[in-house]
Amino acid sequence: MKLNFNTRDLEKAIKKEAEKAIRQGKANITTTRECPFCNKPVDIKVSDKPVRCPHCRKEIKVNLDIGFNK
Repeated sequence: MKLNFNTRDLEKAIKKEAEKAIRQGKANITTTRECPFCNKPVDIKVSDKPVRCPHCRKEIKVNLDIGFNK
């Protein structure tokens, strides 16, 4: 069986769906960052949604800059 498709379009579509999943928090990616208010570590599920520090209870806004490496 031979399939013909544009690999660039496929790669672009995959990246778009991956970014969407990350922004919605569906990718289950977590990271630990320091709270900018109390300087204690906070486990963050990566998404566009704000996170509340479990120590000082202040809201932390997460800025996502999603890039893909080849």
